[in-house]
Amino acid sequence: MTTWLALFILALGAMMLVSDANGMIVGLDATTFGYVAVFLALLVYVAGGLVTRYAGGTSAMFRDAVTWLALGLGLVTLYAYKDELTPIAPASWASSCPARP
Repeated sequence: MTTWLALFILALGAMMLVSDANGMIVGLDATTFGYVAVFLALLVYVAGGLVTRYAGGTSAMFRDAVTWLALGLGLVTLYAYKDELTPIAPASWASSCPARP
């Protein structure tokens, strides 16, 4: 059902973009409206999949969301401190591969 709804949103957005004469659609310029339509269709598609996957399992959905959030924040933190961690990289690589000189 959500796939059809997402396709309907994309088709409606495309029809509105094609029939646009003055460059503004519902108060947005044509480019912004296109981005909003695609993002909304993608959001409906992904949210529909999540709702059907986790039907009745709110705690599992929350647990998985927290896990992905923690992984993402960990990667962002590592990237933020990449300059400070660069000198450690050769030593940690050497300890994980002791056969290499």
